[in-house]
Amino acid sequence: MKKRVLWILNHETLSKFELPLLQELGVEIYTPKKVPIEILKASGSITYDYDHTLSIPKDAIKQLNEFNFYDHFEMPLNIKSILNQYFDLAFVMFDFYAINKVVNNFNGVILTRAFGLGKDNSYVDITKQVLGDNFLYRLEEIKDRYWFSQCYDNISDNESGIYKERSLFLPLGLPSEFYSIKNEWVGNREKLLFFCSRIKGYEESEKIYKEFKENFKTFDYIIAGNQPVPVNDSRVTGFLEREELNNLFKECKVMFYHSTYPRHVHYHPLEAMIAGMPVVYLEGGLLSTLGNERQAGRCTDVAEAKRKINRIMSGDEVLISKICEDQKSILYKFSHVFNKNKWIENFFPILESVNKLKDISTSKKIAIFVPTGVGQHIDDYIQFILTLNSHLEEVDPSSKLIINTPRELYDISEMLPVNEYNLDVRQYNFRTMLRSDVSETLELMFKKEPLWSDQYIIPVDHIQNNIDAEFWIFMEDKIEGVIGQVKRYGLYVQDIGDRFYSALSHDRIMNYKRASFLITNTEKTKHDLTKYLGISRDKVFVIPLKYPSHFNMNKFESSNYILIESDMKYPLSIDHILDSIIDFYKFQENGPKIYIHLNGPLTKENQELVNNLNAFIQKLPLLKNKVKVFANLKYSEYNTLIMNCKKIIIPYYVQNIIFKVRKAVYFAKPIVINELFNCDDPIYKYPTFKKFDYNHNKISNELFEIISLDSSRNELEAINSSYSQDVLKMWKELL
Repeated sequence: MKKRVLWILNHETLSKFELPLLQELGVEIYTPKKVPIEILKASGSITYDYDHTLSIPKDAIKQLNEFNFYDHFEMPLNIKSILNQYFDLAFVMFDFYAINKVVNNFNGVILTRAFGLGKDNSYVDITKQVLGDNFLYRLEEIKDRYWFSQCYDNISDNESGIYKERSLFLPLGLPSEFYSIKNEWVGNREKLLFFCSRIKGYEESEKIYKEFKENFKTFDYIIAGNQPVPVNDSRVTGFLEREELNNLFKECKVMFYHSTYPRHVHYHPLEAMIAGMPVVYLEGGLLSTLGNERQAGRCTDVAEAKRKINRIMSGDEVLISKICEDQKSILYKFSHVFNKNKWIENFFPILESVNKLKDISTSKKIAIFVPTGVGQHIDDYIQFILTLNSHLEEVDPSSKLIINTPRELYDISEMLPVNEYNLDVRQYNFRTMLRSDVSETLELMFKKEPLWSDQYIIPVDHIQNNIDAEFWIFMEDKIEGVIGQVKRYGLYVQDIGDRFYSALSHDRIMNYKRASFLITNTEKTKHDLTKYLGISRDKVFVIPLKYPSHFNMNKFESSNYILIESDMKYPLSIDHILDSIIDFYKFQENGPKIYIHLNGPLTKENQELVNNLNAFIQKLPLLKNKVKVFANLKYSEYNTLIMNCKKIIIPYYVQNIIFKVRKAVYFAKPIVINELFNCDDPIYKYPTFKKFDYNHNKISNELFEIISLDSSRNELEAINSSYSQDVLKMWKELL
């Protein structure tokens, strides 16, 4: 089976040699399509030529083509999943955004491609400046599958640490199009050819330009090279098409190459050598090393270079012939034959090592955090989590969920046979951390992320703090505080309907936007997240809520009460519910009992609210012995409350409404909810939707009516069947 390579370099000339060579060596290739303009201006390019050769799903290629490897944003989990599922190796240029992404997300062999730097600069020093020492420690961690892939075998001489230890010589070759002018030099123009690009863009380029003009002012010269910013000099050509460039190589009398960088060389002197033009260059540069000691074109200083150029301009055929003959040894180091032999010698063992490295277990842990204040719905959350777990086992049996429950709030063992499901269970609580503390935590994990908030919240279990997890899933989106990006995380978002009652907090919106993915149960919520908060549709997974495997279609014997639900978070809604109940009993003194269930954690403030409500009810003869208020029920008590009621009314926004609808359907109870939740999703086919505002009559009228709920077993089972595919798709993308 062919190996697949990610080639994250996007260099025009390099791609024309290296990609065909990789194909010759029997690998499939993917190259990025989203490339910053800065790279494109610096000889960058984009090619689709290799997409059709990839034996991976077209949708995976489409997702990769829409992803930018070179920006500062974190790699989404779906891209990470594609890379690790389908690719074996990654070649990456020394673009630190790209390198950081690949090193922190790709589990295959990584080769950072080094083309050499100027003077005494080293890749180690630049890496420390940009990414810090911790990034180099991270490379040490993965050094069994990391290589410093140098294009010239002396680059690592100036390196240290991991780059020197893991250096690998994979030479750089010249594309076949360069050889279209092989030995076509005639030198019929008495011109000295010199290259200097971006004169007005870089201080160093402008310095080289001025020095050349001063040193070679007695010669008739042409200065070629791309000039994004025009230069006011008639001898500077600016950008030239390939044919125009080739004509210069064929017609100019001689080229001078200035660089004395010992570990880097430009393409243009090599192109001139191919044409057969004599190239005069300075000692100390890479051409000196490649050509060995005896090179007629090599000069100790500018003065010697000027003497040799004068001789060539005067028609010294002996010198010209000797220079051109000596240049052949340099060109051989860039030939297809030399490159292929070296790549077979040095790269083939890497290819063979891929299978061994991939055999190493890549078992992943995913931490799930059960929210606080949902005691009456804890069974629904557990059911949801267990279903996620069962489909996770289908996709990746080696992966495992870690279920984190709020410390001292739930005894999860009551409803979850941990051993049966191969789950880890931990307890957690949120801790507020300053930006500096989060930064230190990231450093210990060899990560560097931009931190914009002054403080963050982090889930802690006082053991490993779930750092061992691949990513985190919070089963609650209304978290107070900005989640620290210690790990990539996802949020379970039932809905954002509470935006109609109060503005969504800044922290909550930040958590949505920084999340790697969001899970919801309805297309309506996905639409709301996309339309109102600008969340990308690609990172929202819709998983329709699954019903229990055994449907209870029998009517339970009902007590004579109607259940009304509200959130303790909205006292004004509770006041209107009470006013409506009073209006109802004024006309129906012998009407059914009404039980009010208040959702939310029983904080000190909420406990006071409940106490005041009960005191108010006991004072009114009209309500006493007819109205009861319930709060902080256990899930079994809440199920009993649902099971025995005649009807459920939810006039305003409540948290976990989708679970409440699910319970109503399961127990075959009529349910009336606010029309704000009306949508086409299957789960919402069963409630009756009414427009509730703060008009008392709206709720009073519902208390007079009793409706029936038509539940179809076949329809519910159809929902469950589509659900399985949705969950499998999610895990495949995330893992």
